[in-house]
Amino acid sequence: MPTSADLVGAIRDRNVDRVRDILTAAPALASARAPGSPSPLLLAAYVGAAPVVALLEPHVTMDACEAAALGAADRLGGLLDRDPAQASARSGDGWTPLHLAGFFGRREAAELLLARGASVSAVSGGAEKNQPLHAALAGACDAAIVRALVGRGADVNAIAAGGVTPLHVAASRGNEELVRFLLTSGARPGATLDDGRTASALAVERGHPAVAKLLGAPR
Repeated sequence: MPTSADLVGAIRDRNVDRVRDILTAAPALASARAPGSPSPLLLAAYVGAAPVVALLEPHVTMDACEAAALGAADRLGGLLDRDPAQASARSGDGWTPLHLAGFFGRREAAELLLARGASVSAVSGGAEKNQPLHAALAGACDAAIVRALVGRGADVNAIAAGGVTPLHVAASRGNEELVRFLLTSGARPGATLDDGRTASALAVERGHPAVAKLLGAPR
């Protein structure tokens, strides 16, 4: 009989046939949630395995975090209607629904969560210790979500693990539009990582000269 570890390994390998075989033998494994780890459905989303997500979905009753990550706004809305506190739920690996909606660029889910009072300053439980604005910039970089988060009071100078600010993330991604937006929203270009690097330095390192110039290339 296959185990949860077998399913996790197959998902990480994006092995659709193996996942199908495991779910045929033990469909309940799709709903297994190990403490400190993402659910199988979230893991499949993380590794970008859409066919695996499709295999898992029929076997899972999505929670708020999974619904946010997959952009299942109707499911998410129903959960929030029944229990408004689900806006502050946590995935097994420490993310809130708003972190996940932002990271995956699920605009409708993000807007719904913000309308229902999801915290823009919630700190993730993982090593990143970041806020939804960091997550949105690190993932899909959806400008509408980033603007909505800031509009709802997200701190453009919030510091995550390692001294990372939203501006560091946007600069490392080379996103000139959002770098400009963060700067006009009060982001401090001189903020440094714990190792002393500025957002401009990161832009230079990642090969984004236009962004580095915008920020003031390091001497």
